[in-house]
Amino acid sequence: MSLIAENVSLHANGEIRLCEISCEIRPGELTVIIGPNGSGKTSLIKTLAGELIPTQGHLSLDGLDLREWKAGELAQRRAVMPQHATLDFPFRVSDVVALGRSPYPRDLQKDQNLVEEAMACFDVKALADRMYTSLSGGERQRVQLARVWVQLRQPEGALPRYLLLDEPSSALDLRHQRELLALLKNSVHSGQFGVATALHDLNSAAQYADQLILLNKGFIAASGSREQVFTTENITNIYKVPVEFLGYTAGKKQVIAVPDIGVTDD
Repeated sequence: MSLIAENVSLHANGEIRLCEISCEIRPGELTVIIGPNGSGKTSLIKTLAGELIPTQGHLSLDGLDLREWKAGELAQRRAVMPQHATLDFPFRVSDVVALGRSPYPRDLQKDQNLVEEAMACFDVKALADRMYTSLSGGERQRVQLARVWVQLRQPEGALPRYLLLDEPSSALDLRHQRELLALLKNSVHSGQFGVATALHDLNSAAQYADQLILLNKGFIAASGSREQVFTTENITNIYKVPVEFLGYTAGKKQVIAVPDIGVTDD
């Protein structure tokens, strides 16, 4: 069981957004998608989610063509957090998080318990009665994370679920970035979740990813383990910035450094 893209290409407005992409999001793994701006990270997340229809190729979830899934059933198996989630209505934070329970039969006590659990996980419980529109960017991002998290909360033994996140830590402070990635890492190891997330921070990607996809101009430039993807040649060539690897820290976490490139004051 997995979420699979086979030979997927996406053309839009005369541009190639994705070209012959094949990848597999597997339960029990945290897949991190990296690449410079414009490399196709958001396009890949949206295509895997079924939001964008590929020009060619095939997408399937647990063996069934993604287009054949009924919307309600798909919403119970796959949740998506876009890079910019817009919500301009004056909803309370707890009500926004509760939107994640929309695909399920209504159960007030169960839903309330799950919403409170999710708000605690993402450190927004103290904001429960605040208006969503009054929050900072980072607070809104944590609320949206709680919303998609509660969407996939099901009993032990349920079928695998898939969480697709586009730059989920972009507005978070350092503490909340680390807490989010640790939570994702711990959750996928239960085997019930498969997570794909786009990240800009290469150090975070190196520390937490089980598998990596390095994109460049819509193509997969490299994929696989940290050791396979994080090479000096790959990162320097794709990002056009000289880098070096400082080695490994505890748990074989690779650390990347961008050396001084000679900027001087005029």
